[in-house]
Amino acid sequence: ETADPAATMARIEKELNGSQEPPAMLKWDCARGLSAVNSAGEPALALVCPGEEERAMSRDPGLCLKLAEKMPKRCVLFYQAAHHFLKDPLVAQASWNLRDENKSKGACLVFLAPSISLPDELKQDVLVLTEPVPGPEDIAAIAESVFGMVKLDKSKQPKMERLVDALLGYLAAFPIEQALAVSLTKTGVDMERLAELRRKYISN
Repeated sequence: ETADPAATMARIEKELNGSQEPPAMLKWDCARGLSAVNSAGEPALALVCPGEEERAMSRDPGLCLKLAEKMPKRCVLFYQAAHHFLKDPLVAQASWNLRDENKSKGACLVFLAPSISLPDELKQDVLVLTEPVPGPEDIAAIAESVFGMVKLDKSKQPKMERLVDALLGYLAAFPIEQALAVSLTKTGVDMERLAELRRKYISN
């Protein structure tokens, strides 16, 4: 369960890229179908979708999982917005069919969703993990990144402790980046606007 699928995929990719041989990583969404996440994923994508027919099939939420049976060893497939599709009998069955197939070759299917309700046939086969909300260290890193991108002078940056306090409460990294970006001024950070944006976010 994650409020920011892109950040979750990036975090997992970063962790797995630390291994000697990074695994192939693919992702799926209903608009683009299957695509590669990293360079190792390119040959995996070619294996799963060798032609135009398979590329077209891969946009289907159930058929893409049928194609995924051809994933290579240690491949990771991120299935985005899973909460919209898991109640479909085809998606549930195709997911279950991958269980033993993936186990035999060390591959992994990762469902990404803000919250997830598993169908009965998958409840004993899917481990549900909840991504923690950004903490002080995460927020500080996001702020440093934003300040670096806009080249904000150190003298114009507020104290990090005060900034972190103003950004606690967001569920994901992306809205933190947005709130901070739109609160930047020529003289630094508009802390009142930052507080207002957080109030609106929490009230929604």
